[in-house]
Formats: sequence, structure tokens, C-alpha cells
Amino acid sequence: MGGLLGVLSGNPNSGVVGPLGIVAETGRAAQEGLFRLLELMVSINLSLALFNLLPIPALDGGRILLLLLSRLLPIPKEREAMVHYLASSSSSSW
Repeated sequence: MGGLLGVLSGNPNSGVVGPLGIVAETGRAAQEGLFRLLELMVSINLSLALFNLLPIPALDGGRILLLLLSRLLPIPKEREAMVHYLASSSSSSW
């Protein structure tokens, strides 16, 4: 099991790396050739896109979730703005 699911299940060797790991992998991919570098870039972009779609406030997925919920029950724009504000201000203190 790899990726985020591997990390959540407690597997430390799940293949998830931070910024320094991405830089190192980019260097290796560049040495292997243009196709490998493009493959890595596509992989990183797809990962970021999927993460952005998670239903977390302040991400696009959170916005989509609130839009779907507003179809079922009225959510004032002020409350929706407050949810996004609180989510973004609390994540900046990490």
C-alpha cells in the first residue's frame, strides 16, 4: 500500500516524500531523461489536484462540498466565508 493510505496505515516506507525528497527525485528524473522528468511532473500535478479535491474547507473540494450542501439547505454566504476563513487561518499556524 503506497502513498497517503500507506502513511495513514502506519507504513513509514510508503513512498511519500517532502520537498527535499521531491527535489532529489527531480534530479534523478532529469538524469534519466526528458520523458522521465515529464512523467514525474505529471505525477506531482495529479497528486496535488487530487489532494485539492479533498472535502476540506479552504480547498476546492471543501468549496464543492459546501455548494452541494447549499442545494439541500440554505447556507448564508457569511457562514460559508467564515468556514473558509477559519480553515485557512488555522492551517497557517501549523
